[in-house]
Amino acid sequence: MPDSPPAEKLLLVSSNPAVLAQVRSLVNANLQVQEATDTESARRLYQQEIPDLIVLDAAAGAQWLSEIADDAHRPPVLVIGGPAVRLGAPGGVGAFGSLASAAELPAWLGPALRYRRLQREYAQVREEAEKVHAEMLASYGKVWEHSHALEEEVKRRTIELRQHADDLERQVEERTAALRQSNTQLVQQEKMAALGSLVTGIAHELHTPIGAITSNSDNLARSLTRLRDLIASDACPESFRDNSDLKRVLAITDEISRANHLACERIIGIVRSLRNFARLDEAEVRSVNLHEGIDSTLTLVHHELRNRVTVKREYGDIPPVACHPNQLNQVLMNMLVNASHAIAGKGTITIRTYRDGPMVKIQISDTGSGIAPEILPRIFDTGFTTKKAGVGTGLGLAISQKIIRDHRGRIDVESVVGQGTTFTISLPLEWKAPS
Repeated sequence: MPDSPPAEKLLLVSSNPAVLAQVRSLVNANLQVQEATDTESARRLYQQEIPDLIVLDAAAGAQWLSEIADDAHRPPVLVIGGPAVRLGAPGGVGAFGSLASAAELPAWLGPALRYRRLQREYAQVREEAEKVHAEMLASYGKVWEHSHALEEEVKRRTIELRQHADDLERQVEERTAALRQSNTQLVQQEKMAALGSLVTGIAHELHTPIGAITSNSDNLARSLTRLRDLIASDACPESFRDNSDLKRVLAITDEISRANHLACERIIGIVRSLRNFARLDEAEVRSVNLHEGIDSTLTLVHHELRNRVTVKREYGDIPPVACHPNQLNQVLMNMLVNASHAIAGKGTITIRTYRDGPMVKIQISDTGSGIAPEILPRIFDTGFTTKKAGVGTGLGLAISQKIIRDHRGRIDVESVVGQGTTFTISLPLEWKAPS
């Protein structure tokens, strides 16, 4: 049986015990890990035997990266929490990348170690080529052409290896970005599902008590009417009929009854809007009235608009649209909240709907600050936001665009700085499942 290949070694440098423990828990058991808590210890370990991979935290990277940058035999380097650096070295490689946290390490270990193996293969091929070249020159002088061809082959192999490494690094970056976007979409969908479940539960729990309150309010109103009739009848003593205190109490009670009735109607309307917004029973595609979805969403974002933003509804004559109602409500909420945040003081949001051939369009215009032309092409990028820290995550518009694209529609935007912004959502009348 052939000898098994030697175990690959990883040098981990960090003064943070939490980072050391987390990396240990993420590393494959077949990978030997040497740890150093300071750069002096790391330097000694490195001089004793060059590892196959170096993992540094940001502090160690700031102290040690410049020292090992010119080492031609230096292995790939991964920096946790540091700046995205790229170390050039003759015959060496660049730092593989910068990780936001140790949790990303498993995704990078495989590519980095494969890159190291290619580096070793390159060194071995070059060493063997030089040995063959020297032997052939010492033996006879006619081998120059063959040696030159062999060197060209080595160069070609080196270029192929480097291209392969670059392609591998690019694929890792692309797949990492795609995975992050998918994870972000999944998290937002789970949040919306949890919100819908919570909203549905609240609406259900409110239904019974508000029904009882409404019934009691109606009974109170009828009882007051009956009491007034009894007081106004001849059977009631005149002193009772003309008693000013009694009349005042009845007037106050009537006002309370009317207020209770209006409050009950308001709560019933809010509960209805909550149910319409959640639509957890509508996970499948169905034809819906877009105006109902807009009205329900406006009810839920009322606290963002109250006493500050006037909403104008310019609804056109549009047919029902086939869609995922809960996803579309999420888009409408993102758009309306963004429009509200764009208005610093008092302002207006105008919602217009109309049909344009095979498409139905929803326009949401605000009188806010507008979007600068240089950042307008970036507003749908994942993570991009112009809001203050803690206010926005840069996910709302990116997720909204993906949802609308999955519906075979599109989102267009027009903006003038200082005047406002208009987003136009175009949806096809006929549903086509995304491919």
